[in-house]
Amino acid sequence: MAEHCADYYVCCMAITLTSEQHMWLEAEVAAGRITSVEDALRLAVDHFRIAADVTDFSWMKSHLDRVRAQIARDEHVDYADVAERIQKHRIALEWARRSFQTYGEAYKALAQS
Repeated sequence: MAEHCADYYVCCMAITLTSEQHMWLEAEVAAGRITSVEDALRLAVDHFRIAADVTDFSWMKSHLDRVRAQIARDEHVDYADVAERIQKHRIALEWARRSFQTYGEAYKALAQS
């Protein structure tokens, strides 16, 4: 492998695949889902690098702290309540679609029934 791999160099490396991996990659190339085995391996490395970069969730700490505080103050919505509200909206949308009413009219009519 080259000592220094800048963008303008092509770096080479020998990679050993199992026969099953190689056959699968060749089949993917033949089916047109990937352009080459080399492209598939470059893509796999890119995906691995992205996955390695997203393992640090420290940026979420403040959000999680806020959510935990809301839960402690009982300021959260139960899943069943959310599901029920979504279902009411879906029914109102369907009603509006069938009766050619606006969504707002259908939702008000649904709330009154």
